[in-house]
Amino acid sequence: MKKTIVVIDDSAITLEAIVITLRNNLSDYDIVGIQVRDAFPESIPEQVEVFFVDHNLGWLTGSDVVEKIRPKYPNARIVGWSNTSLKQIDVARFLGAGADITSIKPVDEKKIVKLVTEDPN
Repeated sequence: MKKTIVVIDDSAITLEAIVITLRNNLSDYDIVGIQVRDAFPESIPEQVEVFFVDHNLGWLTGSDVVEKIRPKYPNARIVGWSNTSLKQIDVARFLGAGADITSIKPVDEKKIVKLVTEDPN
């Protein structure tokens, strides 16, 4: 059974680009993209290895989503990220909510693969 990566973002264009990049570089994973606008995503697979959670999800923040998914997925790697720089307060909120690492959304394939495959500690 393949491992699963879930990408949660409010932008359809960004979500599609990230999902395609992951699928092209990590064929041993199932990639699930969930577009979120103002409501917590309900359709998350049962087994997830890695989450990518956008910082700004309309009325929700990525930290809100991380707080809800961390208890159900205690062993998953959660990457909190943003298209722009994250302020220190945003990084603190992501990490305090249970994210393992924060990042600026990758512009290259090597960086996104590294976020999945390398230990964040």
